[in-house]
Amino acid sequence: MAIEALYRHALLGESPRTALEEIERREHPRPEERDLARQIVASFEAHRDRIQHMIETTVENWDPQRILLLDRAILEAALAEILGVPEVPVEVAIDEAIEIAKMYSTEDSPEFVNGVLDAIWKKLQKEGV
Repeated sequence: MAIEALYRHALLGESPRTALEEIERREHPRPEERDLARQIVASFEAHRDRIQHMIETTVENWDPQRILLLDRAILEAALAEILGVPEVPVEVAIDEAIEIAKMYSTEDSPEFVNGVLDAIWKKLQKEGV
């Protein structure tokens, strides 16, 4: 749900929180799913500039504006989860992002998502995050 909200934000300019509220009305998620999605969206909103900067400075030989919107939403959600949902282990957040990329994006997306998130996580570890 959080990825869809961030995708809609990128594609339509919708507020991620407003998009998530509409998705929740449509999907009727379990409370734990709803809470996690809300935490991810709140973390994205709190860390938006930092998340954008991390993505843009990590993709090598690639214009950040050419990243597929879905892949960008997957990266943003995973990074928001890493930065703002401490009870979710980083490895779990990265694995979930890769699995979502496998299910919903292109053939090359899982490797791309994995590479970007792994590189960012290594940078964050060096910073002591």
